[in-house]
Amino acid sequence: MEDTIKELEARKELFIKENEQEWKEKGFLFKHSRETFGYTKAYVSNQIGISPGRLTKFENGSPVSDSKLIERCYFFFLKQQGMQDSMQNVLKTYKQYELYK
Repeated sequence: MEDTIKELEARKELFIKENEQEWKEKGFLFKHSRETFGYTKAYVSNQIGISPGRLTKFENGSPVSDSKLIERCYFFFLKQQGMQDSMQNVLKTYKQYELYK
């Protein structure tokens, strides 16, 4: 049992290490867009249904549970606010964002 826990912890650490740079880049892009358009963390987090602290972690590239859901909610919040074109330009570097076209 103890070996299994250690194995799970090791896999978690490896997963974080492998994805950390991508998470930081994505978080930076979302944060930059939010700041560019003058939205506060409190406002955006309220609109997408998470705490400001969790939004901070997401924008800083820290591991956050349900990060893909947060990412999509954040994207669609910005889209709703009429910033779709700006976000599309910023996110073009990520192939997985092609589904947002």
